[in-house]
Amino acid sequence: MLSKKRKIDSENRKFMNEWTELYFFILPERVRAIPVCLICNSTVAIIKIGNLKRHYGTTYKDFHTKFPPDSEVRKNKVHACMLSYKNSTTTLIRCMSEQEKSTEAALRMCWVLNKHQKPFSDYEIVKECMLEVATALFQENKKKSLPLSKIFLCRQGVTQEGQKCWQPKTKKAYLNFYISHRATALRLMDLVT
Repeated sequence: MLSKKRKIDSENRKFMNEWTELYFFILPERVRAIPVCLICNSTVAIIKIGNLKRHYGTTYKDFHTKFPPDSEVRKNKVHACMLSYKNSTTTLIRCMSEQEKSTEAALRMCWVLNKHQKPFSDYEIVKECMLEVATALFQENKKKSLPLSKIFLCRQGVTQEGQKCWQPKTKKAYLNFYISHRATALRLMDLVT
């Protein structure tokens, strides 16, 4: 009779915290994480002490002499490596969350435009789109609450009630203003289509 094949996933192997100081490995805080070397950022296949020992013994043979076990120098080195690893991962997480926010903002704008079935030139739809974009991009920053009835769109830009629309002093200033706003509008339209 054939025996059942052993499955490593079902063995519930646990990462021991003392392995961090002994072998310079850390277990990232995510689902199905595998140990990562703090020195070279390489990983091992399975959470087993034998795999960690093998990597440490073959790759860093002279580490025991430079950083003796249970010494203050080794503890400082482990702490420095852990800080470096955490800084690099938080940078990646921050970048990914900013990309997700910009994607969400573009999708919210598309949703508003599709809901109204009108072009982006209608000023009420532009207001609603920009509020959706601001909500998506700046959720943690409280935006200044200003009722929509107080905001007006004029030919040159957005103003508040009682203010005059910005009037360019020269033809050159008007052209620069027009070109910059036209380029912004075209970029927004590219996101929509």
